[in-house]
Amino acid sequence: MFVIWVWAELLCNSCPSLAFDRSNAMLALSRIFKFSAKNITLMSRIPFRERLARFMSGRRGFDELCKLLTVIYFIIVLINIFVNHIALYIIGIILFGYTVFRAMSRNIERREAENRAYLGIVRSIKNFFVLGWAKFRDRKTHIYRRCPKCKNALRLPKKSGEHTVRCPVCDERFDVKIK
Repeated sequence: MFVIWVWAELLCNSCPSLAFDRSNAMLALSRIFKFSAKNITLMSRIPFRERLARFMSGRRGFDELCKLLTVIYFIIVLINIFVNHIALYIIGIILFGYTVFRAMSRNIERREAENRAYLGIVRSIKNFFVLGWAKFRDRKTHIYRRCPKCKNALRLPKKSGEHTVRCPVCDERFDVKIK
């Protein structure tokens, strides 16, 4: 029905000599396509924001991965302004198309899985730098060791000797030798 409404708008705007108004144009198009004119005229009265909300219902929309792809797209476009290379242009178009595809996709489970994988990678990179900063900050007073069972990073006081440590996450006990 939205297509019929758009065609009626085009018909009214493109042919002023035919003196079509919206209701006559929609009535004529509804007879051609066998739609009720009442539903079509109601569609033209719905605010744009509501029509957009109806269109986007059941679709994924923009998530964190789409935001990243959009930023990369704009970076590629900015680089291409100065370099002006066809490969960057094609990569930008493909990236933009994939971003729109992800945002408009109705396969929500698959897009959520892709977004979870991306967020997992971001989280692991962030944790690497946070742990590195903590190790640097506490280098004089503490050491960091990983639990052999759950691989959780443990912050231990820097007291020389051999100690038995209990992991608070999995309750595994293991020995740590500190120089």
